[in-house]
Amino acid sequence: MATIVVKHIPGMKEPVYYYQRSYRVKLHPSDAGKGPGSGPSRVKTETIYLGTADHIRDRCRVGTPPQAVHAKAFGWAAAVLGMIERLGIVPAVDRLVPKRHQGLTPGTYVALGILAKLCAPDKSWRGFGSWVQKTIVPERWELPPTLLDAQNFWDQWDLLCPEASVSPTTDDAPLLETDTILRIEEAIWDNVQTQYRIRLDEVLYDATNCFTFFQPETAASRAQRGHNKAGRDAQRQVGLALAATRDGGFPLLSLVYRGNCHDAKLFPESMTRLITRIARLQQDAHHLILIFDRGNNSQANLNALMAHKPKDAPLRVDVIGGLVGTHHRDLLAKPLKAYPHTYENLRVWTGERTVYGLSATVVMTYHPGLAARQRRALDRQIRRAHDALQEYWTTHVRGSSATRQAGLAKLQAKLRGGRFWTVAVDDQDHLRLRANRAARAARYQEHGKRLLFSTDQSLTIEAILSAYNRDKVQIEDDFRVLKAPDLVRIQPLRHWTDSKIRVYALVCVLALLVLKLMMRTVAEHQLGMSALVLKQELTDIQEIYLQMNATTLHRVLTTRSTIQQQLYDLFDLNQYAPQKDLTALPLHTANA
Repeated sequence: MATIVVKHIPGMKEPVYYYQRSYRVKLHPSDAGKGPGSGPSRVKTETIYLGTADHIRDRCRVGTPPQAVHAKAFGWAAAVLGMIERLGIVPAVDRLVPKRHQGLTPGTYVALGILAKLCAPDKSWRGFGSWVQKTIVPERWELPPTLLDAQNFWDQWDLLCPEASVSPTTDDAPLLETDTILRIEEAIWDNVQTQYRIRLDEVLYDATNCFTFFQPETAASRAQRGHNKAGRDAQRQVGLALAATRDGGFPLLSLVYRGNCHDAKLFPESMTRLITRIARLQQDAHHLILIFDRGNNSQANLNALMAHKPKDAPLRVDVIGGLVGTHHRDLLAKPLKAYPHTYENLRVWTGERTVYGLSATVVMTYHPGLAARQRRALDRQIRRAHDALQEYWTTHVRGSSATRQAGLAKLQAKLRGGRFWTVAVDDQDHLRLRANRAARAARYQEHGKRLLFSTDQSLTIEAILSAYNRDKVQIEDDFRVLKAPDLVRIQPLRHWTDSKIRVYALVCVLALLVLKLMMRTVAEHQLGMSALVLKQELTDIQEIYLQMNATTLHRVLTTRSTIQQQLYDLFDLNQYAPQKDLTALPLHTANA
């Protein structure tokens, strides 16, 4: 029997209270039962000090502290899940790829891959299962932990791109593509267009590469050595071509190709697939402007592009691109007084010219800051060439003079600044270097100038410069996001077969699409922030589990700042939150 006992202790002004409980204990532990004859027992009393009345009142106001506190990732994971569901990525994939008899659907694994790349890009697929248990995702999507290991991902990805469907790479077939992957991208873009109506009449195109740490014996045929944009030429790499909308830089088409294939060789096939996709997504399209850099220029490429006509879709194609200045030295030789126009901080010349067999508007710009930087760089090259030539002649003292001069000529041809020096050897075998001032002055005149062209001769100077100088940077930003360690982190590639590489690239590009659409939502509501800031603000919103006793716990979201509350409302995160701020749940529902 339990009761509250009041005691008046001498010297204390207030009485104190005790919790007191009496119970019997057997004298012999082997005895059992409570009735007569069950063995001798004695009464024991348990007493717990509670304190004064004021002390008891204060403890009741504070409440009972939890026995344990656990946290789960909520804000960023919920926002990404919301965008994945809004785009209908899971049903779009599942309509095209049939599910196996057991387990989750292929679309679910694609969605989880997107979630992993945006929320935990540093985690491997082997570590995904343990990481995702620390988020709200398994509970919201009812995911069995046993189906979240790496092997399940690989098995499902085989359904999207079976290894048997991947053709061996050749010089004539550098692409790593299957119809299923392209149809998945197109189906998701159907959903994007239904909700966002993104303009597809102007498209940016560029290519990059992603390095790997594959060993030479690894079987991936598309991973080859080549010039790597991250400076890792010794590593095998895979190429990634990307087409993105000028309206927002959203990735519209992705193609994976052999790492040692030149971008220009891939261009015709890429354009065929791109134009076909645009014609399907926007059937009323009649004009398309493609914006790309000068690395893809060739008469064969541009003629093939202009001649391409999608089936049942009369689509006229025009190009805005860059020109190699050394191919048009007569334009670079024009003096600055011949530049009649200005655009922002540029001086501009424009005219008509035949470019790669096509009539085009040519725009040449001059930027004084660029000219100054290029001149400083050229001066450094000239000084380095002088020092290298002097060092060669000083250190190579053996051999005949003719042999040494032949070696000197080879070195001069290799050096970037070598052509700006005239080399001679006098009768005393001393090296004499004389600066070629005329060549330097001619190069100075070319500095600060860039050449652009447009086959759409109705475009104004402002439209051409805005498209190439300002908006083309969006696709470069897409590549930076794809490679950023804290965002998507597409490289280094750790998938060692061609089919896994292709599905992994698809997941990364879809993660980029989800992130860009989230950034568009933020920008439309005048909340200026970068992708990293958006991720950090939402990551700080967590779901806290308070374990009160052995059978009950409470869930509550962390306190949100003003900007976090705006993002919470903007992405409708309330649909993933507990129905009330404080909800009692059985303990087994939240294994933190």
